[in-house]
Amino acid sequence: MPLDNSLALELPEAVRVSELLEIPTVVASTDLLGIVPSSIGPLLEKRLGLQVLRLPLESSTVVIYMIWHETRGKDTAQAWLRELMVTTLNRYATR
Repeated sequence: MPLDNSLALELPEAVRVSELLEIPTVVASTDLLGIVPSSIGPLLEKRLGLQVLRLPLESSTVVIYMIWHETRGKDTAQAWLRELMVTTLNRYATR
């Protein structure tokens, strides 16, 4: 069930960060909480000792696209990077 506007949470914003990976550092060093993808939850528990809880509602699916210029279609380094991205994302993606 996708998250619609009727279920939107109106939480106060205490800190705004520019990068997703800054959230665990802020949470680990303050009494704040943060919302991060579930795929990094086990790592945050193990490395930072954070308590990870699931949101009490379902969120919508996030679609990820890869794009590249047509002149890079046969570039060996680009092909390697694209394959690495597909393999890595498939490993952590929830379906």
